[in-house]
Amino acid sequence: YEITYGDWSSDVCSSDLPYLTQLLSLPHPRYINQPVFNPDQGYAGTLDLVAGQPLTPGLVLYELKSTGYKIWPEAIADAELQAAAYALAWPYQYPHLPITALATLHVTPYSLKENLIIDPDAIAQLQGQFLKRLRGFGAAYGGSRE
Repeated sequence: YEITYGDWSSDVCSSDLPYLTQLLSLPHPRYINQPVFNPDQGYAGTLDLVAGQPLTPGLVLYELKSTGYKIWPEAIADAELQAAAYALAWPYQYPHLPITALATLHVTPYSLKENLIIDPDAIAQLQGQFLKRLRGFGAAYGGSRE
């Protein structure tokens, strides 16, 4: 399942791509629309982009979102949780390519907002929040995985 709130944000669509040309030209390795899964947690999804970034060692996992007019704080928080979930699943497919940062990128017709998280403790805290939400979802719908 995807962690989003209704109309607050959605995955980036092709009309947003002109705003993302610089992002898509980041150094290699680069993985776009990469399916990932975490069998221990029973979670799977398709992450948007993993790429190198000149100012960050290792790889950055990007969660790209598009919204009509306003970038809601709740949408940013949920995009961060979604990126944390993908970062938890990433090592199952690519254990030799560590994710060292998470980034959320929100695109509107009027602006582009990037939030970069490089602190390992902050990333771990987001991953803990995601796992708590996942356990709550599983308990509510009868599929809890402890």
